[in-house]
Amino acid sequence: MVKIDLKSRIPKYKQIIKSIQGSIKKRDLKPGDQLPSINSLCENLGIARDTVIKAYKELTTTGIVSSMPGKGYYVAKDHFGINHHIFLLFDLFMPYKKAIYNSFVEKMGKKSVVDIYFHHYNPDLYKKLILEAKGQYTDYVIMPLEGDERYSEWLDMVFDNESVYILDLGIKLYGNKYPSVCQNFEKEWNASLCKLKEKIQKYDKFILTPYKGAFSEYTRTHDNEMENGFLKFCNENDVNYEIVNDNKKFEIKKNECYMIPDDKELVRIVKEARKKGLRFGEDIGAISHPESPMKSIICLDGITTISTDYSIMGEKLADMIKNGKKEHLESKYFVNMRNSL
Repeated sequence: MVKIDLKSRIPKYKQIIKSIQGSIKKRDLKPGDQLPSINSLCENLGIARDTVIKAYKELTTTGIVSSMPGKGYYVAKDHFGINHHIFLLFDLFMPYKKAIYNSFVEKMGKKSVVDIYFHHYNPDLYKKLILEAKGQYTDYVIMPLEGDERYSEWLDMVFDNESVYILDLGIKLYGNKYPSVCQNFEKEWNASLCKLKEKIQKYDKFILTPYKGAFSEYTRTHDNEMENGFLKFCNENDVNYEIVNDNKKFEIKKNECYMIPDDKELVRIVKEARKKGLRFGEDIGAISHPESPMKSIICLDGITTISTDYSIMGEKLADMIKNGKKEHLESKYFVNMRNSL
């Protein structure tokens, strides 16, 4: 019933989990069936007791298995019929990613289990998590390291026929091999700013403020695309502009409009405007990315934002997985017009 390969690179406890999941999926194990005891598995497989305990503990945590003190472990009755067990790898857990996660889990429904992990832009951790997950899940959703072809090539070598989906980068870096739901920052920034052109042009200068969210070299892809979208808009519409590339604080001035992709910088600019008595929408302008609840009330009348709907990204991704679609979807942006312009 439970089989493992002692020569495999996959951790033994992960192999136990996969074997039991496979038996449940094939209906060899049914709701209420008792699993082999810890002692019998140790003896039959020739492995340590702690390995079996770790596997059973993870199965219990995910709800696949239930335990009865003094009696053993059983296939959970309310878990039968799970269609998808999903490995979800994010870079960082930021507010907008919470929106993606919540909508994704809700759309996948009760017949899916989602395990979420974070690589924190650490290449070694990124590889470790993926290698340990390989073969353990029905589907893999990955928010990859950005801006380095080595990691797209590495992913190709790791996965063969697995169901893999790329989130947030997609076709630009990973080509047509993996279905994806992503943002096209350059295209959508330009298109969104064009919708605000008349408001922006009433100011003497349009300034892209420093983006301090780049945690490492692996986040520069998004930063560059944002900057390119900003430049394309300014050049095509003859807008006087400036890009503040360093981390030094710059002084805000009357008759300038600011494009602000960093929330800490937005807070600083709002505070400085208050000290100088500068009014948003009249003396200075402000646009922020992305949308968040705070920005609808900040400065009383709110800050204009350009942003995609992250909940829709999660829903589209879930729809692709549930229906076996192999698409490459770009998430459209919306302009939330407020009085800061």
